[in-house]
Amino acid sequence: MEAVYQLLEVDRGVPEVYASEFDARVLIDAYYQLNDRKSLPELVNNNFLKRSVLKNAMKKIQGTFIEELLRKHKLL
Repeated sequence: MEAVYQLLEVDRGVPEVYASEFDARVLIDAYYQLNDRKSLPELVNNNFLKRSVLKNAMKKIQGTFIEELLRKHKLL
């Protein structure tokens, strides 16, 4: 965001980021808590279709920030 401010020659500081109810980190934590603190593989363990969807999704997010975020919040 700072780069955009510099590009557009905006002379204001970048607003601080805070954990609001729409922040992805807060939503991921809430999802984890509401599912009895189970990871995604534990949740889809008994359903073949859900397990295959999770497997394909994991291939796509492997090595990305999303994977890092899910691991940090105990969903993987």
